[in-house]
Amino acid sequence: VATNIAGRGVDIVLGGAKPELKDFTKSQLSKKKSKIPAAFRDLDLPSSINPANYKLKEYAQALKDWKQAHKKVVEVGGLAIVGTERHESRRIDNQLRGRAGRQGDPGSSQFFVSLDDEIMRIFGGEQIAKVMTFLKIEEQQAIENKMVSKAIESAQTKVESFFFDQRKRLVDFDDVMNKHREIIYARRRRLLEVATISINSSDSDDQLANPIIDMSGQETTLKEQILDYVKQELSFSLSNRLAFEDPDSNTYDLIIKDFIKIIPFDEASQRGLNKKITKETDPELLLEQLMKVVNQTYELREDKSGEALMRELEKFVILSTIDEKWMDHLDMIEDLRQGIWLRGDKNTVLSEYKREAFKMFEDLISNIQSTIAARIFRIQPMVQETAMPQNIQLGKVDPRAASLMEAVSQDPSQKRSTNPQAKKIVGDSNDLAKILAATNNNSASQTNRQAPVNNPPVKSEKIGRNDPCPCGSGLKYKKCGLINAKEHRA
Repeated sequence: VATNIAGRGVDIVLGGAKPELKDFTKSQLSKKKSKIPAAFRDLDLPSSINPANYKLKEYAQALKDWKQAHKKVVEVGGLAIVGTERHESRRIDNQLRGRAGRQGDPGSSQFFVSLDDEIMRIFGGEQIAKVMTFLKIEEQQAIENKMVSKAIESAQTKVESFFFDQRKRLVDFDDVMNKHREIIYARRRRLLEVATISINSSDSDDQLANPIIDMSGQETTLKEQILDYVKQELSFSLSNRLAFEDPDSNTYDLIIKDFIKIIPFDEASQRGLNKKITKETDPELLLEQLMKVVNQTYELREDKSGEALMRELEKFVILSTIDEKWMDHLDMIEDLRQGIWLRGDKNTVLSEYKREAFKMFEDLISNIQSTIAARIFRIQPMVQETAMPQNIQLGKVDPRAASLMEAVSQDPSQKRSTNPQAKKIVGDSNDLAKILAATNNNSASQTNRQAPVNNPPVKSEKIGRNDPCPCGSGLKYKKCGLINAKEHRA
């Protein structure tokens, strides 16, 4: 049977599988090594084996039978390969033919092709059928001609060429996405390679600045990059608002709306900033004033949070934004790849794909920068502080306490006021154990007040493994107290 996996696997041995010496090992092995008997020296046994541990007589007989069967198969012509169809790839057909004639053995191969086969129907099968109809050849008659073989090989060549072009086109499409991936991963790698900040008093400003190399090869910091992104956003907004009309109050209101998308000021601050910028009509001077506000706000956040925490916050904002926008870009590229075939044929579709992908990648970089500029002033770090109780003294437990929390929360000063002659008690781990035991006994007495349980008294002598557990569970001590079972009550 010819399949796509023809040629995979071991060789087909003529006459069946050759007997192996390991299959004739005795059940009882001998440690004393003996020599190979003269009658079995023609078996070409390895010199390292011990002949006393193998059934050499049975192995010799099995090897003799296999040689006779192998000889019979060789005499009749060896392995005959019969192909019921021709594959679309010549390589698969050659692999199927190669199953015969292995290791010097004889063999033969023959393929049968029908005019209804897919490869013949697509490439020239109708012409051959017309010739057979014109010559009035019977349908069951076999046709052996070089013309048919050449027609099949020509069809296989066309199919192989088609799949080769398809694979080549797939690589060309992947190269476009691979260039995008290299740029994005390079940006992430530069951020991840920034050293972790250690908060020490001896750290200088340069150590806390996290110097990195930007896309142009110049050394910069995350703070400078983010402020540059903010400046680009403000410059783009001002160029749109002040390009085609004289500035009025509505224009400055729109500028303030664009500005609070980056820094969320309150209404009072917005009105004060609006009064301040209405005096300026030059876009460059207006940008300079807005950047002063941005720098002052950034410095205040940095002083409040600390330089080390601010640097980590910058890394988090940039990395999370890159990851989010990159995943969206992957989905958009996949959609483009599925629908780009509507633009034209296979010769022009690749250039259209490259052009559209390049435009989408530019939009990706722009969206990343604008999103970073809008997020950096809106993300607030949450520092969780756990308040630990101080000056807790564990002393004697009030038997009236209903729970452990009530027993622990009792104020020692109140006890001293009620009993001024009482000595100061210093708590330790034994006191905590007493509190737990007293609380459990108190709760148990309250729940079992209506139906008291007569627990046997605890004996001072050693408890045996098979004795009843003194907790009153009814189980043996080895199944209750020793393993701390769920029925154990002490």
